Amino acid sequence: MSDNNPQPYSVISNILRSIIDRTEYDGPADSRIAQLLLELKATIEGLPQPMVFKGTLGIDGDITSLPAASDDNKGFVYVVITAGTYAEQSANVGDMFISTGEAWSYVPSGDVVPWKVISGTLHANETTITFTDSAITANSLIDVYAPVWYSDLVQSAGSVVLTFPVQSADISVSIKVS
Repeated sequence: MSDNNPQPYSVISNILRSIIDRTEYDGPADSRIAQLLLELKATIEGLPQPMVFKGTLGIDGDITSLPAASDDNKGFVYVVITAGTYAEQSANVGDMFISTGEAWSYVPSGDVVPWKVISGTLHANETTITFTDSAITANSLIDVYAPVWYSDLVQSAGSVVLTFPVQSADISVSIKVS
């Protein structure tokens, strides 16, 4: 991390150091305050670097391969969106890589169900759109992406039917299926 953008724990630690260095203590109560400040400072300095979510890793990700680990990317986190081998580690969708500044640490997420996006057009003056795909089951999770609210969703093996209010123009509608 660059020095011109200090992490919050560094700022707090510097403030505590400044207070401790500039304060004179005159008795038992002051000694206890000084001891507590020193303990707080040590605790804060012992905290791990914060993680910074930087994006996705994979064919359609923000990056397609991990850069060399360095102090400049220490704490950076990337989530895998395309299964593959990164930093010499076989990774699945949903796994993460975190830079320690010296290497990329692999964090498996367990089994992540991949999502499939299916898109279509609801034409003007029509009220229903039907999506058909073998990935759709009666128990699939369905997320709907449309610029207007739908009034009904009927799901069965192989299809999802969405009902909308009548529209005066065509609208794009997508569903995400797991």
